[in-house]
Amino acid sequence: MIEDGICLINIEGNGAKKSLPKLLRKNKEEITLIFLDQDTSVNNFQSSGFSSNDSYIFIGEKEFEDAFCDKAICLCLNQVWPRNDNTAWESSHIVEIRSDKEKKFSDRLMNKIRENSLSEVPNKKSVYGNKIATYCPKEAIPEKIVHLFEKARKISKAI
Repeated sequence: MIEDGICLINIEGNGAKKSLPKLLRKNKEEITLIFLDQDTSVNNFQSSGFSSNDSYIFIGEKEFEDAFCDKAICLCLNQVWPRNDNTAWESSHIVEIRSDKEKKFSDRLMNKIRENSLSEVPNKKSVYGNKIATYCPKEAIPEKIVHLFEKARKISKAI
């Protein structure tokens, strides 16, 4: 990414949804991609003047964390947050978490980790994002993430 001139900025939730796009619009709108949870309202970004629809890439059924397949999530959990009952995380655990469509997957996942793992690694969304990126096999990377980096590389080569 560094060689391609790509810089990732984690706005860590919706807290910076008004100030960051305003800064980027003033300086680099034409070369900025915004990677959003599927359930994010683009209106929040557009109200700050960042209006290029080509710049938005949405992921997940509702959010980034639910975009990964059960197998990749289990691999990550078994490496980072092993179960305290000495059994492996299995797809059935993830299916159970996904089954409640009313609650956010990430919230339910963090709660399930808290209930079932004694790992000292914090079970926060930002840590999960880093760890799933570390342990996800290349073939299990969600299509939207692949698309994001292809698009970013295309922009960087055009500059």
